[in-house]
Amino acid sequence: MINFNIKEKNLISDALKYAKKSLMESDSGHVEFLNDIEEEMLKINILLSRTQIDTIVYYLNYLPQTEIYNKNDVSNLQYRLNRLSDLP
Repeated sequence: MINFNIKEKNLISDALKYAKKSLMESDSGHVEFLNDIEEEMLKINILLSRTQIDTIVYYLNYLPQTEIYNKNDVSNLQYRLNRLSDLP
């Protein structure tokens, strides 16, 4: 089970929305995979696979650098997710 605060959930949600928007026409299978991650993020007890975590980390890189998407917040979340993904 993974616990995210509201800011982290919003960053992940925005990254997934951005990814779906850019993939909508080209890869419907991957869009469905992203939809599954979004559904999981809505639950209280969040369970993500390593592949799902790695996908989130990947798409966090594509958020534009603005006041809304603070680079430090994104980097901290990526670091935390990478640590989870690297667990045995």
